[in-house]
Formats: sequence, C-alpha cells, structure tokens
Amino acid sequence: MSKDFIKSQIAGKRSELERVRGQIARERDAKRVKMDQYSRAIASAATPSQKSYNRERKIAAAEICDRQIEQLKKQVERITGDIARLRESMQRA
Repeated sequence: MSKDFIKSQIAGKRSELERVRGQIARERDAKRVKMDQYSRAIASAATPSQKSYNRERKIAAAEICDRQIEQLKKQVERITGDIARLRESMQRA
C-alpha cells in the first residue's frame, strides 16, 4: 500500500473516531436526562408501588445506557488500534 493511501485511511479512521466520541457524549447526556426524569417520577409517585416500579425502570434504563456507552468505548479502542496498525504499516512502507 502506498503512503498516501494509508494516510487517507488514517484520516478516515480519525473522522470515525470523532463521530463515535460524539455519540458517547450524546449518550451520556441522554442518560443524564433520563435519570433526571426517573428521579422526578420517583419523587412524585403517589403510592409505594409506583415508586418501586419507577425505581426498577430507572435501574433498567441506566443499565441499557451503560451497555451502549461500553459498546461505543470498545469501538473507540478498536479504531485507535486500527490507527496504530496503519501507522506501523506506513513506517514499513
């Protein structure tokens, strides 16, 4: 592979990395908003059973958000590894 081709691949990976990092930031913001909504729902619940139900929903929603964030973090690790391998191949070329 030519160095120019590898450089273009690295640039593509960098833009992908920025996109995924933006997704992580948006997911964290969405989690914060969801947790605030659930907290308000728990505080305003009229019965103990409603509070319990809202607490369970809050925990489930937090777990879903955490899993999505972890998946995105794994993507970041994979992309940074790809960039490192491309740089190594560029040095050998």
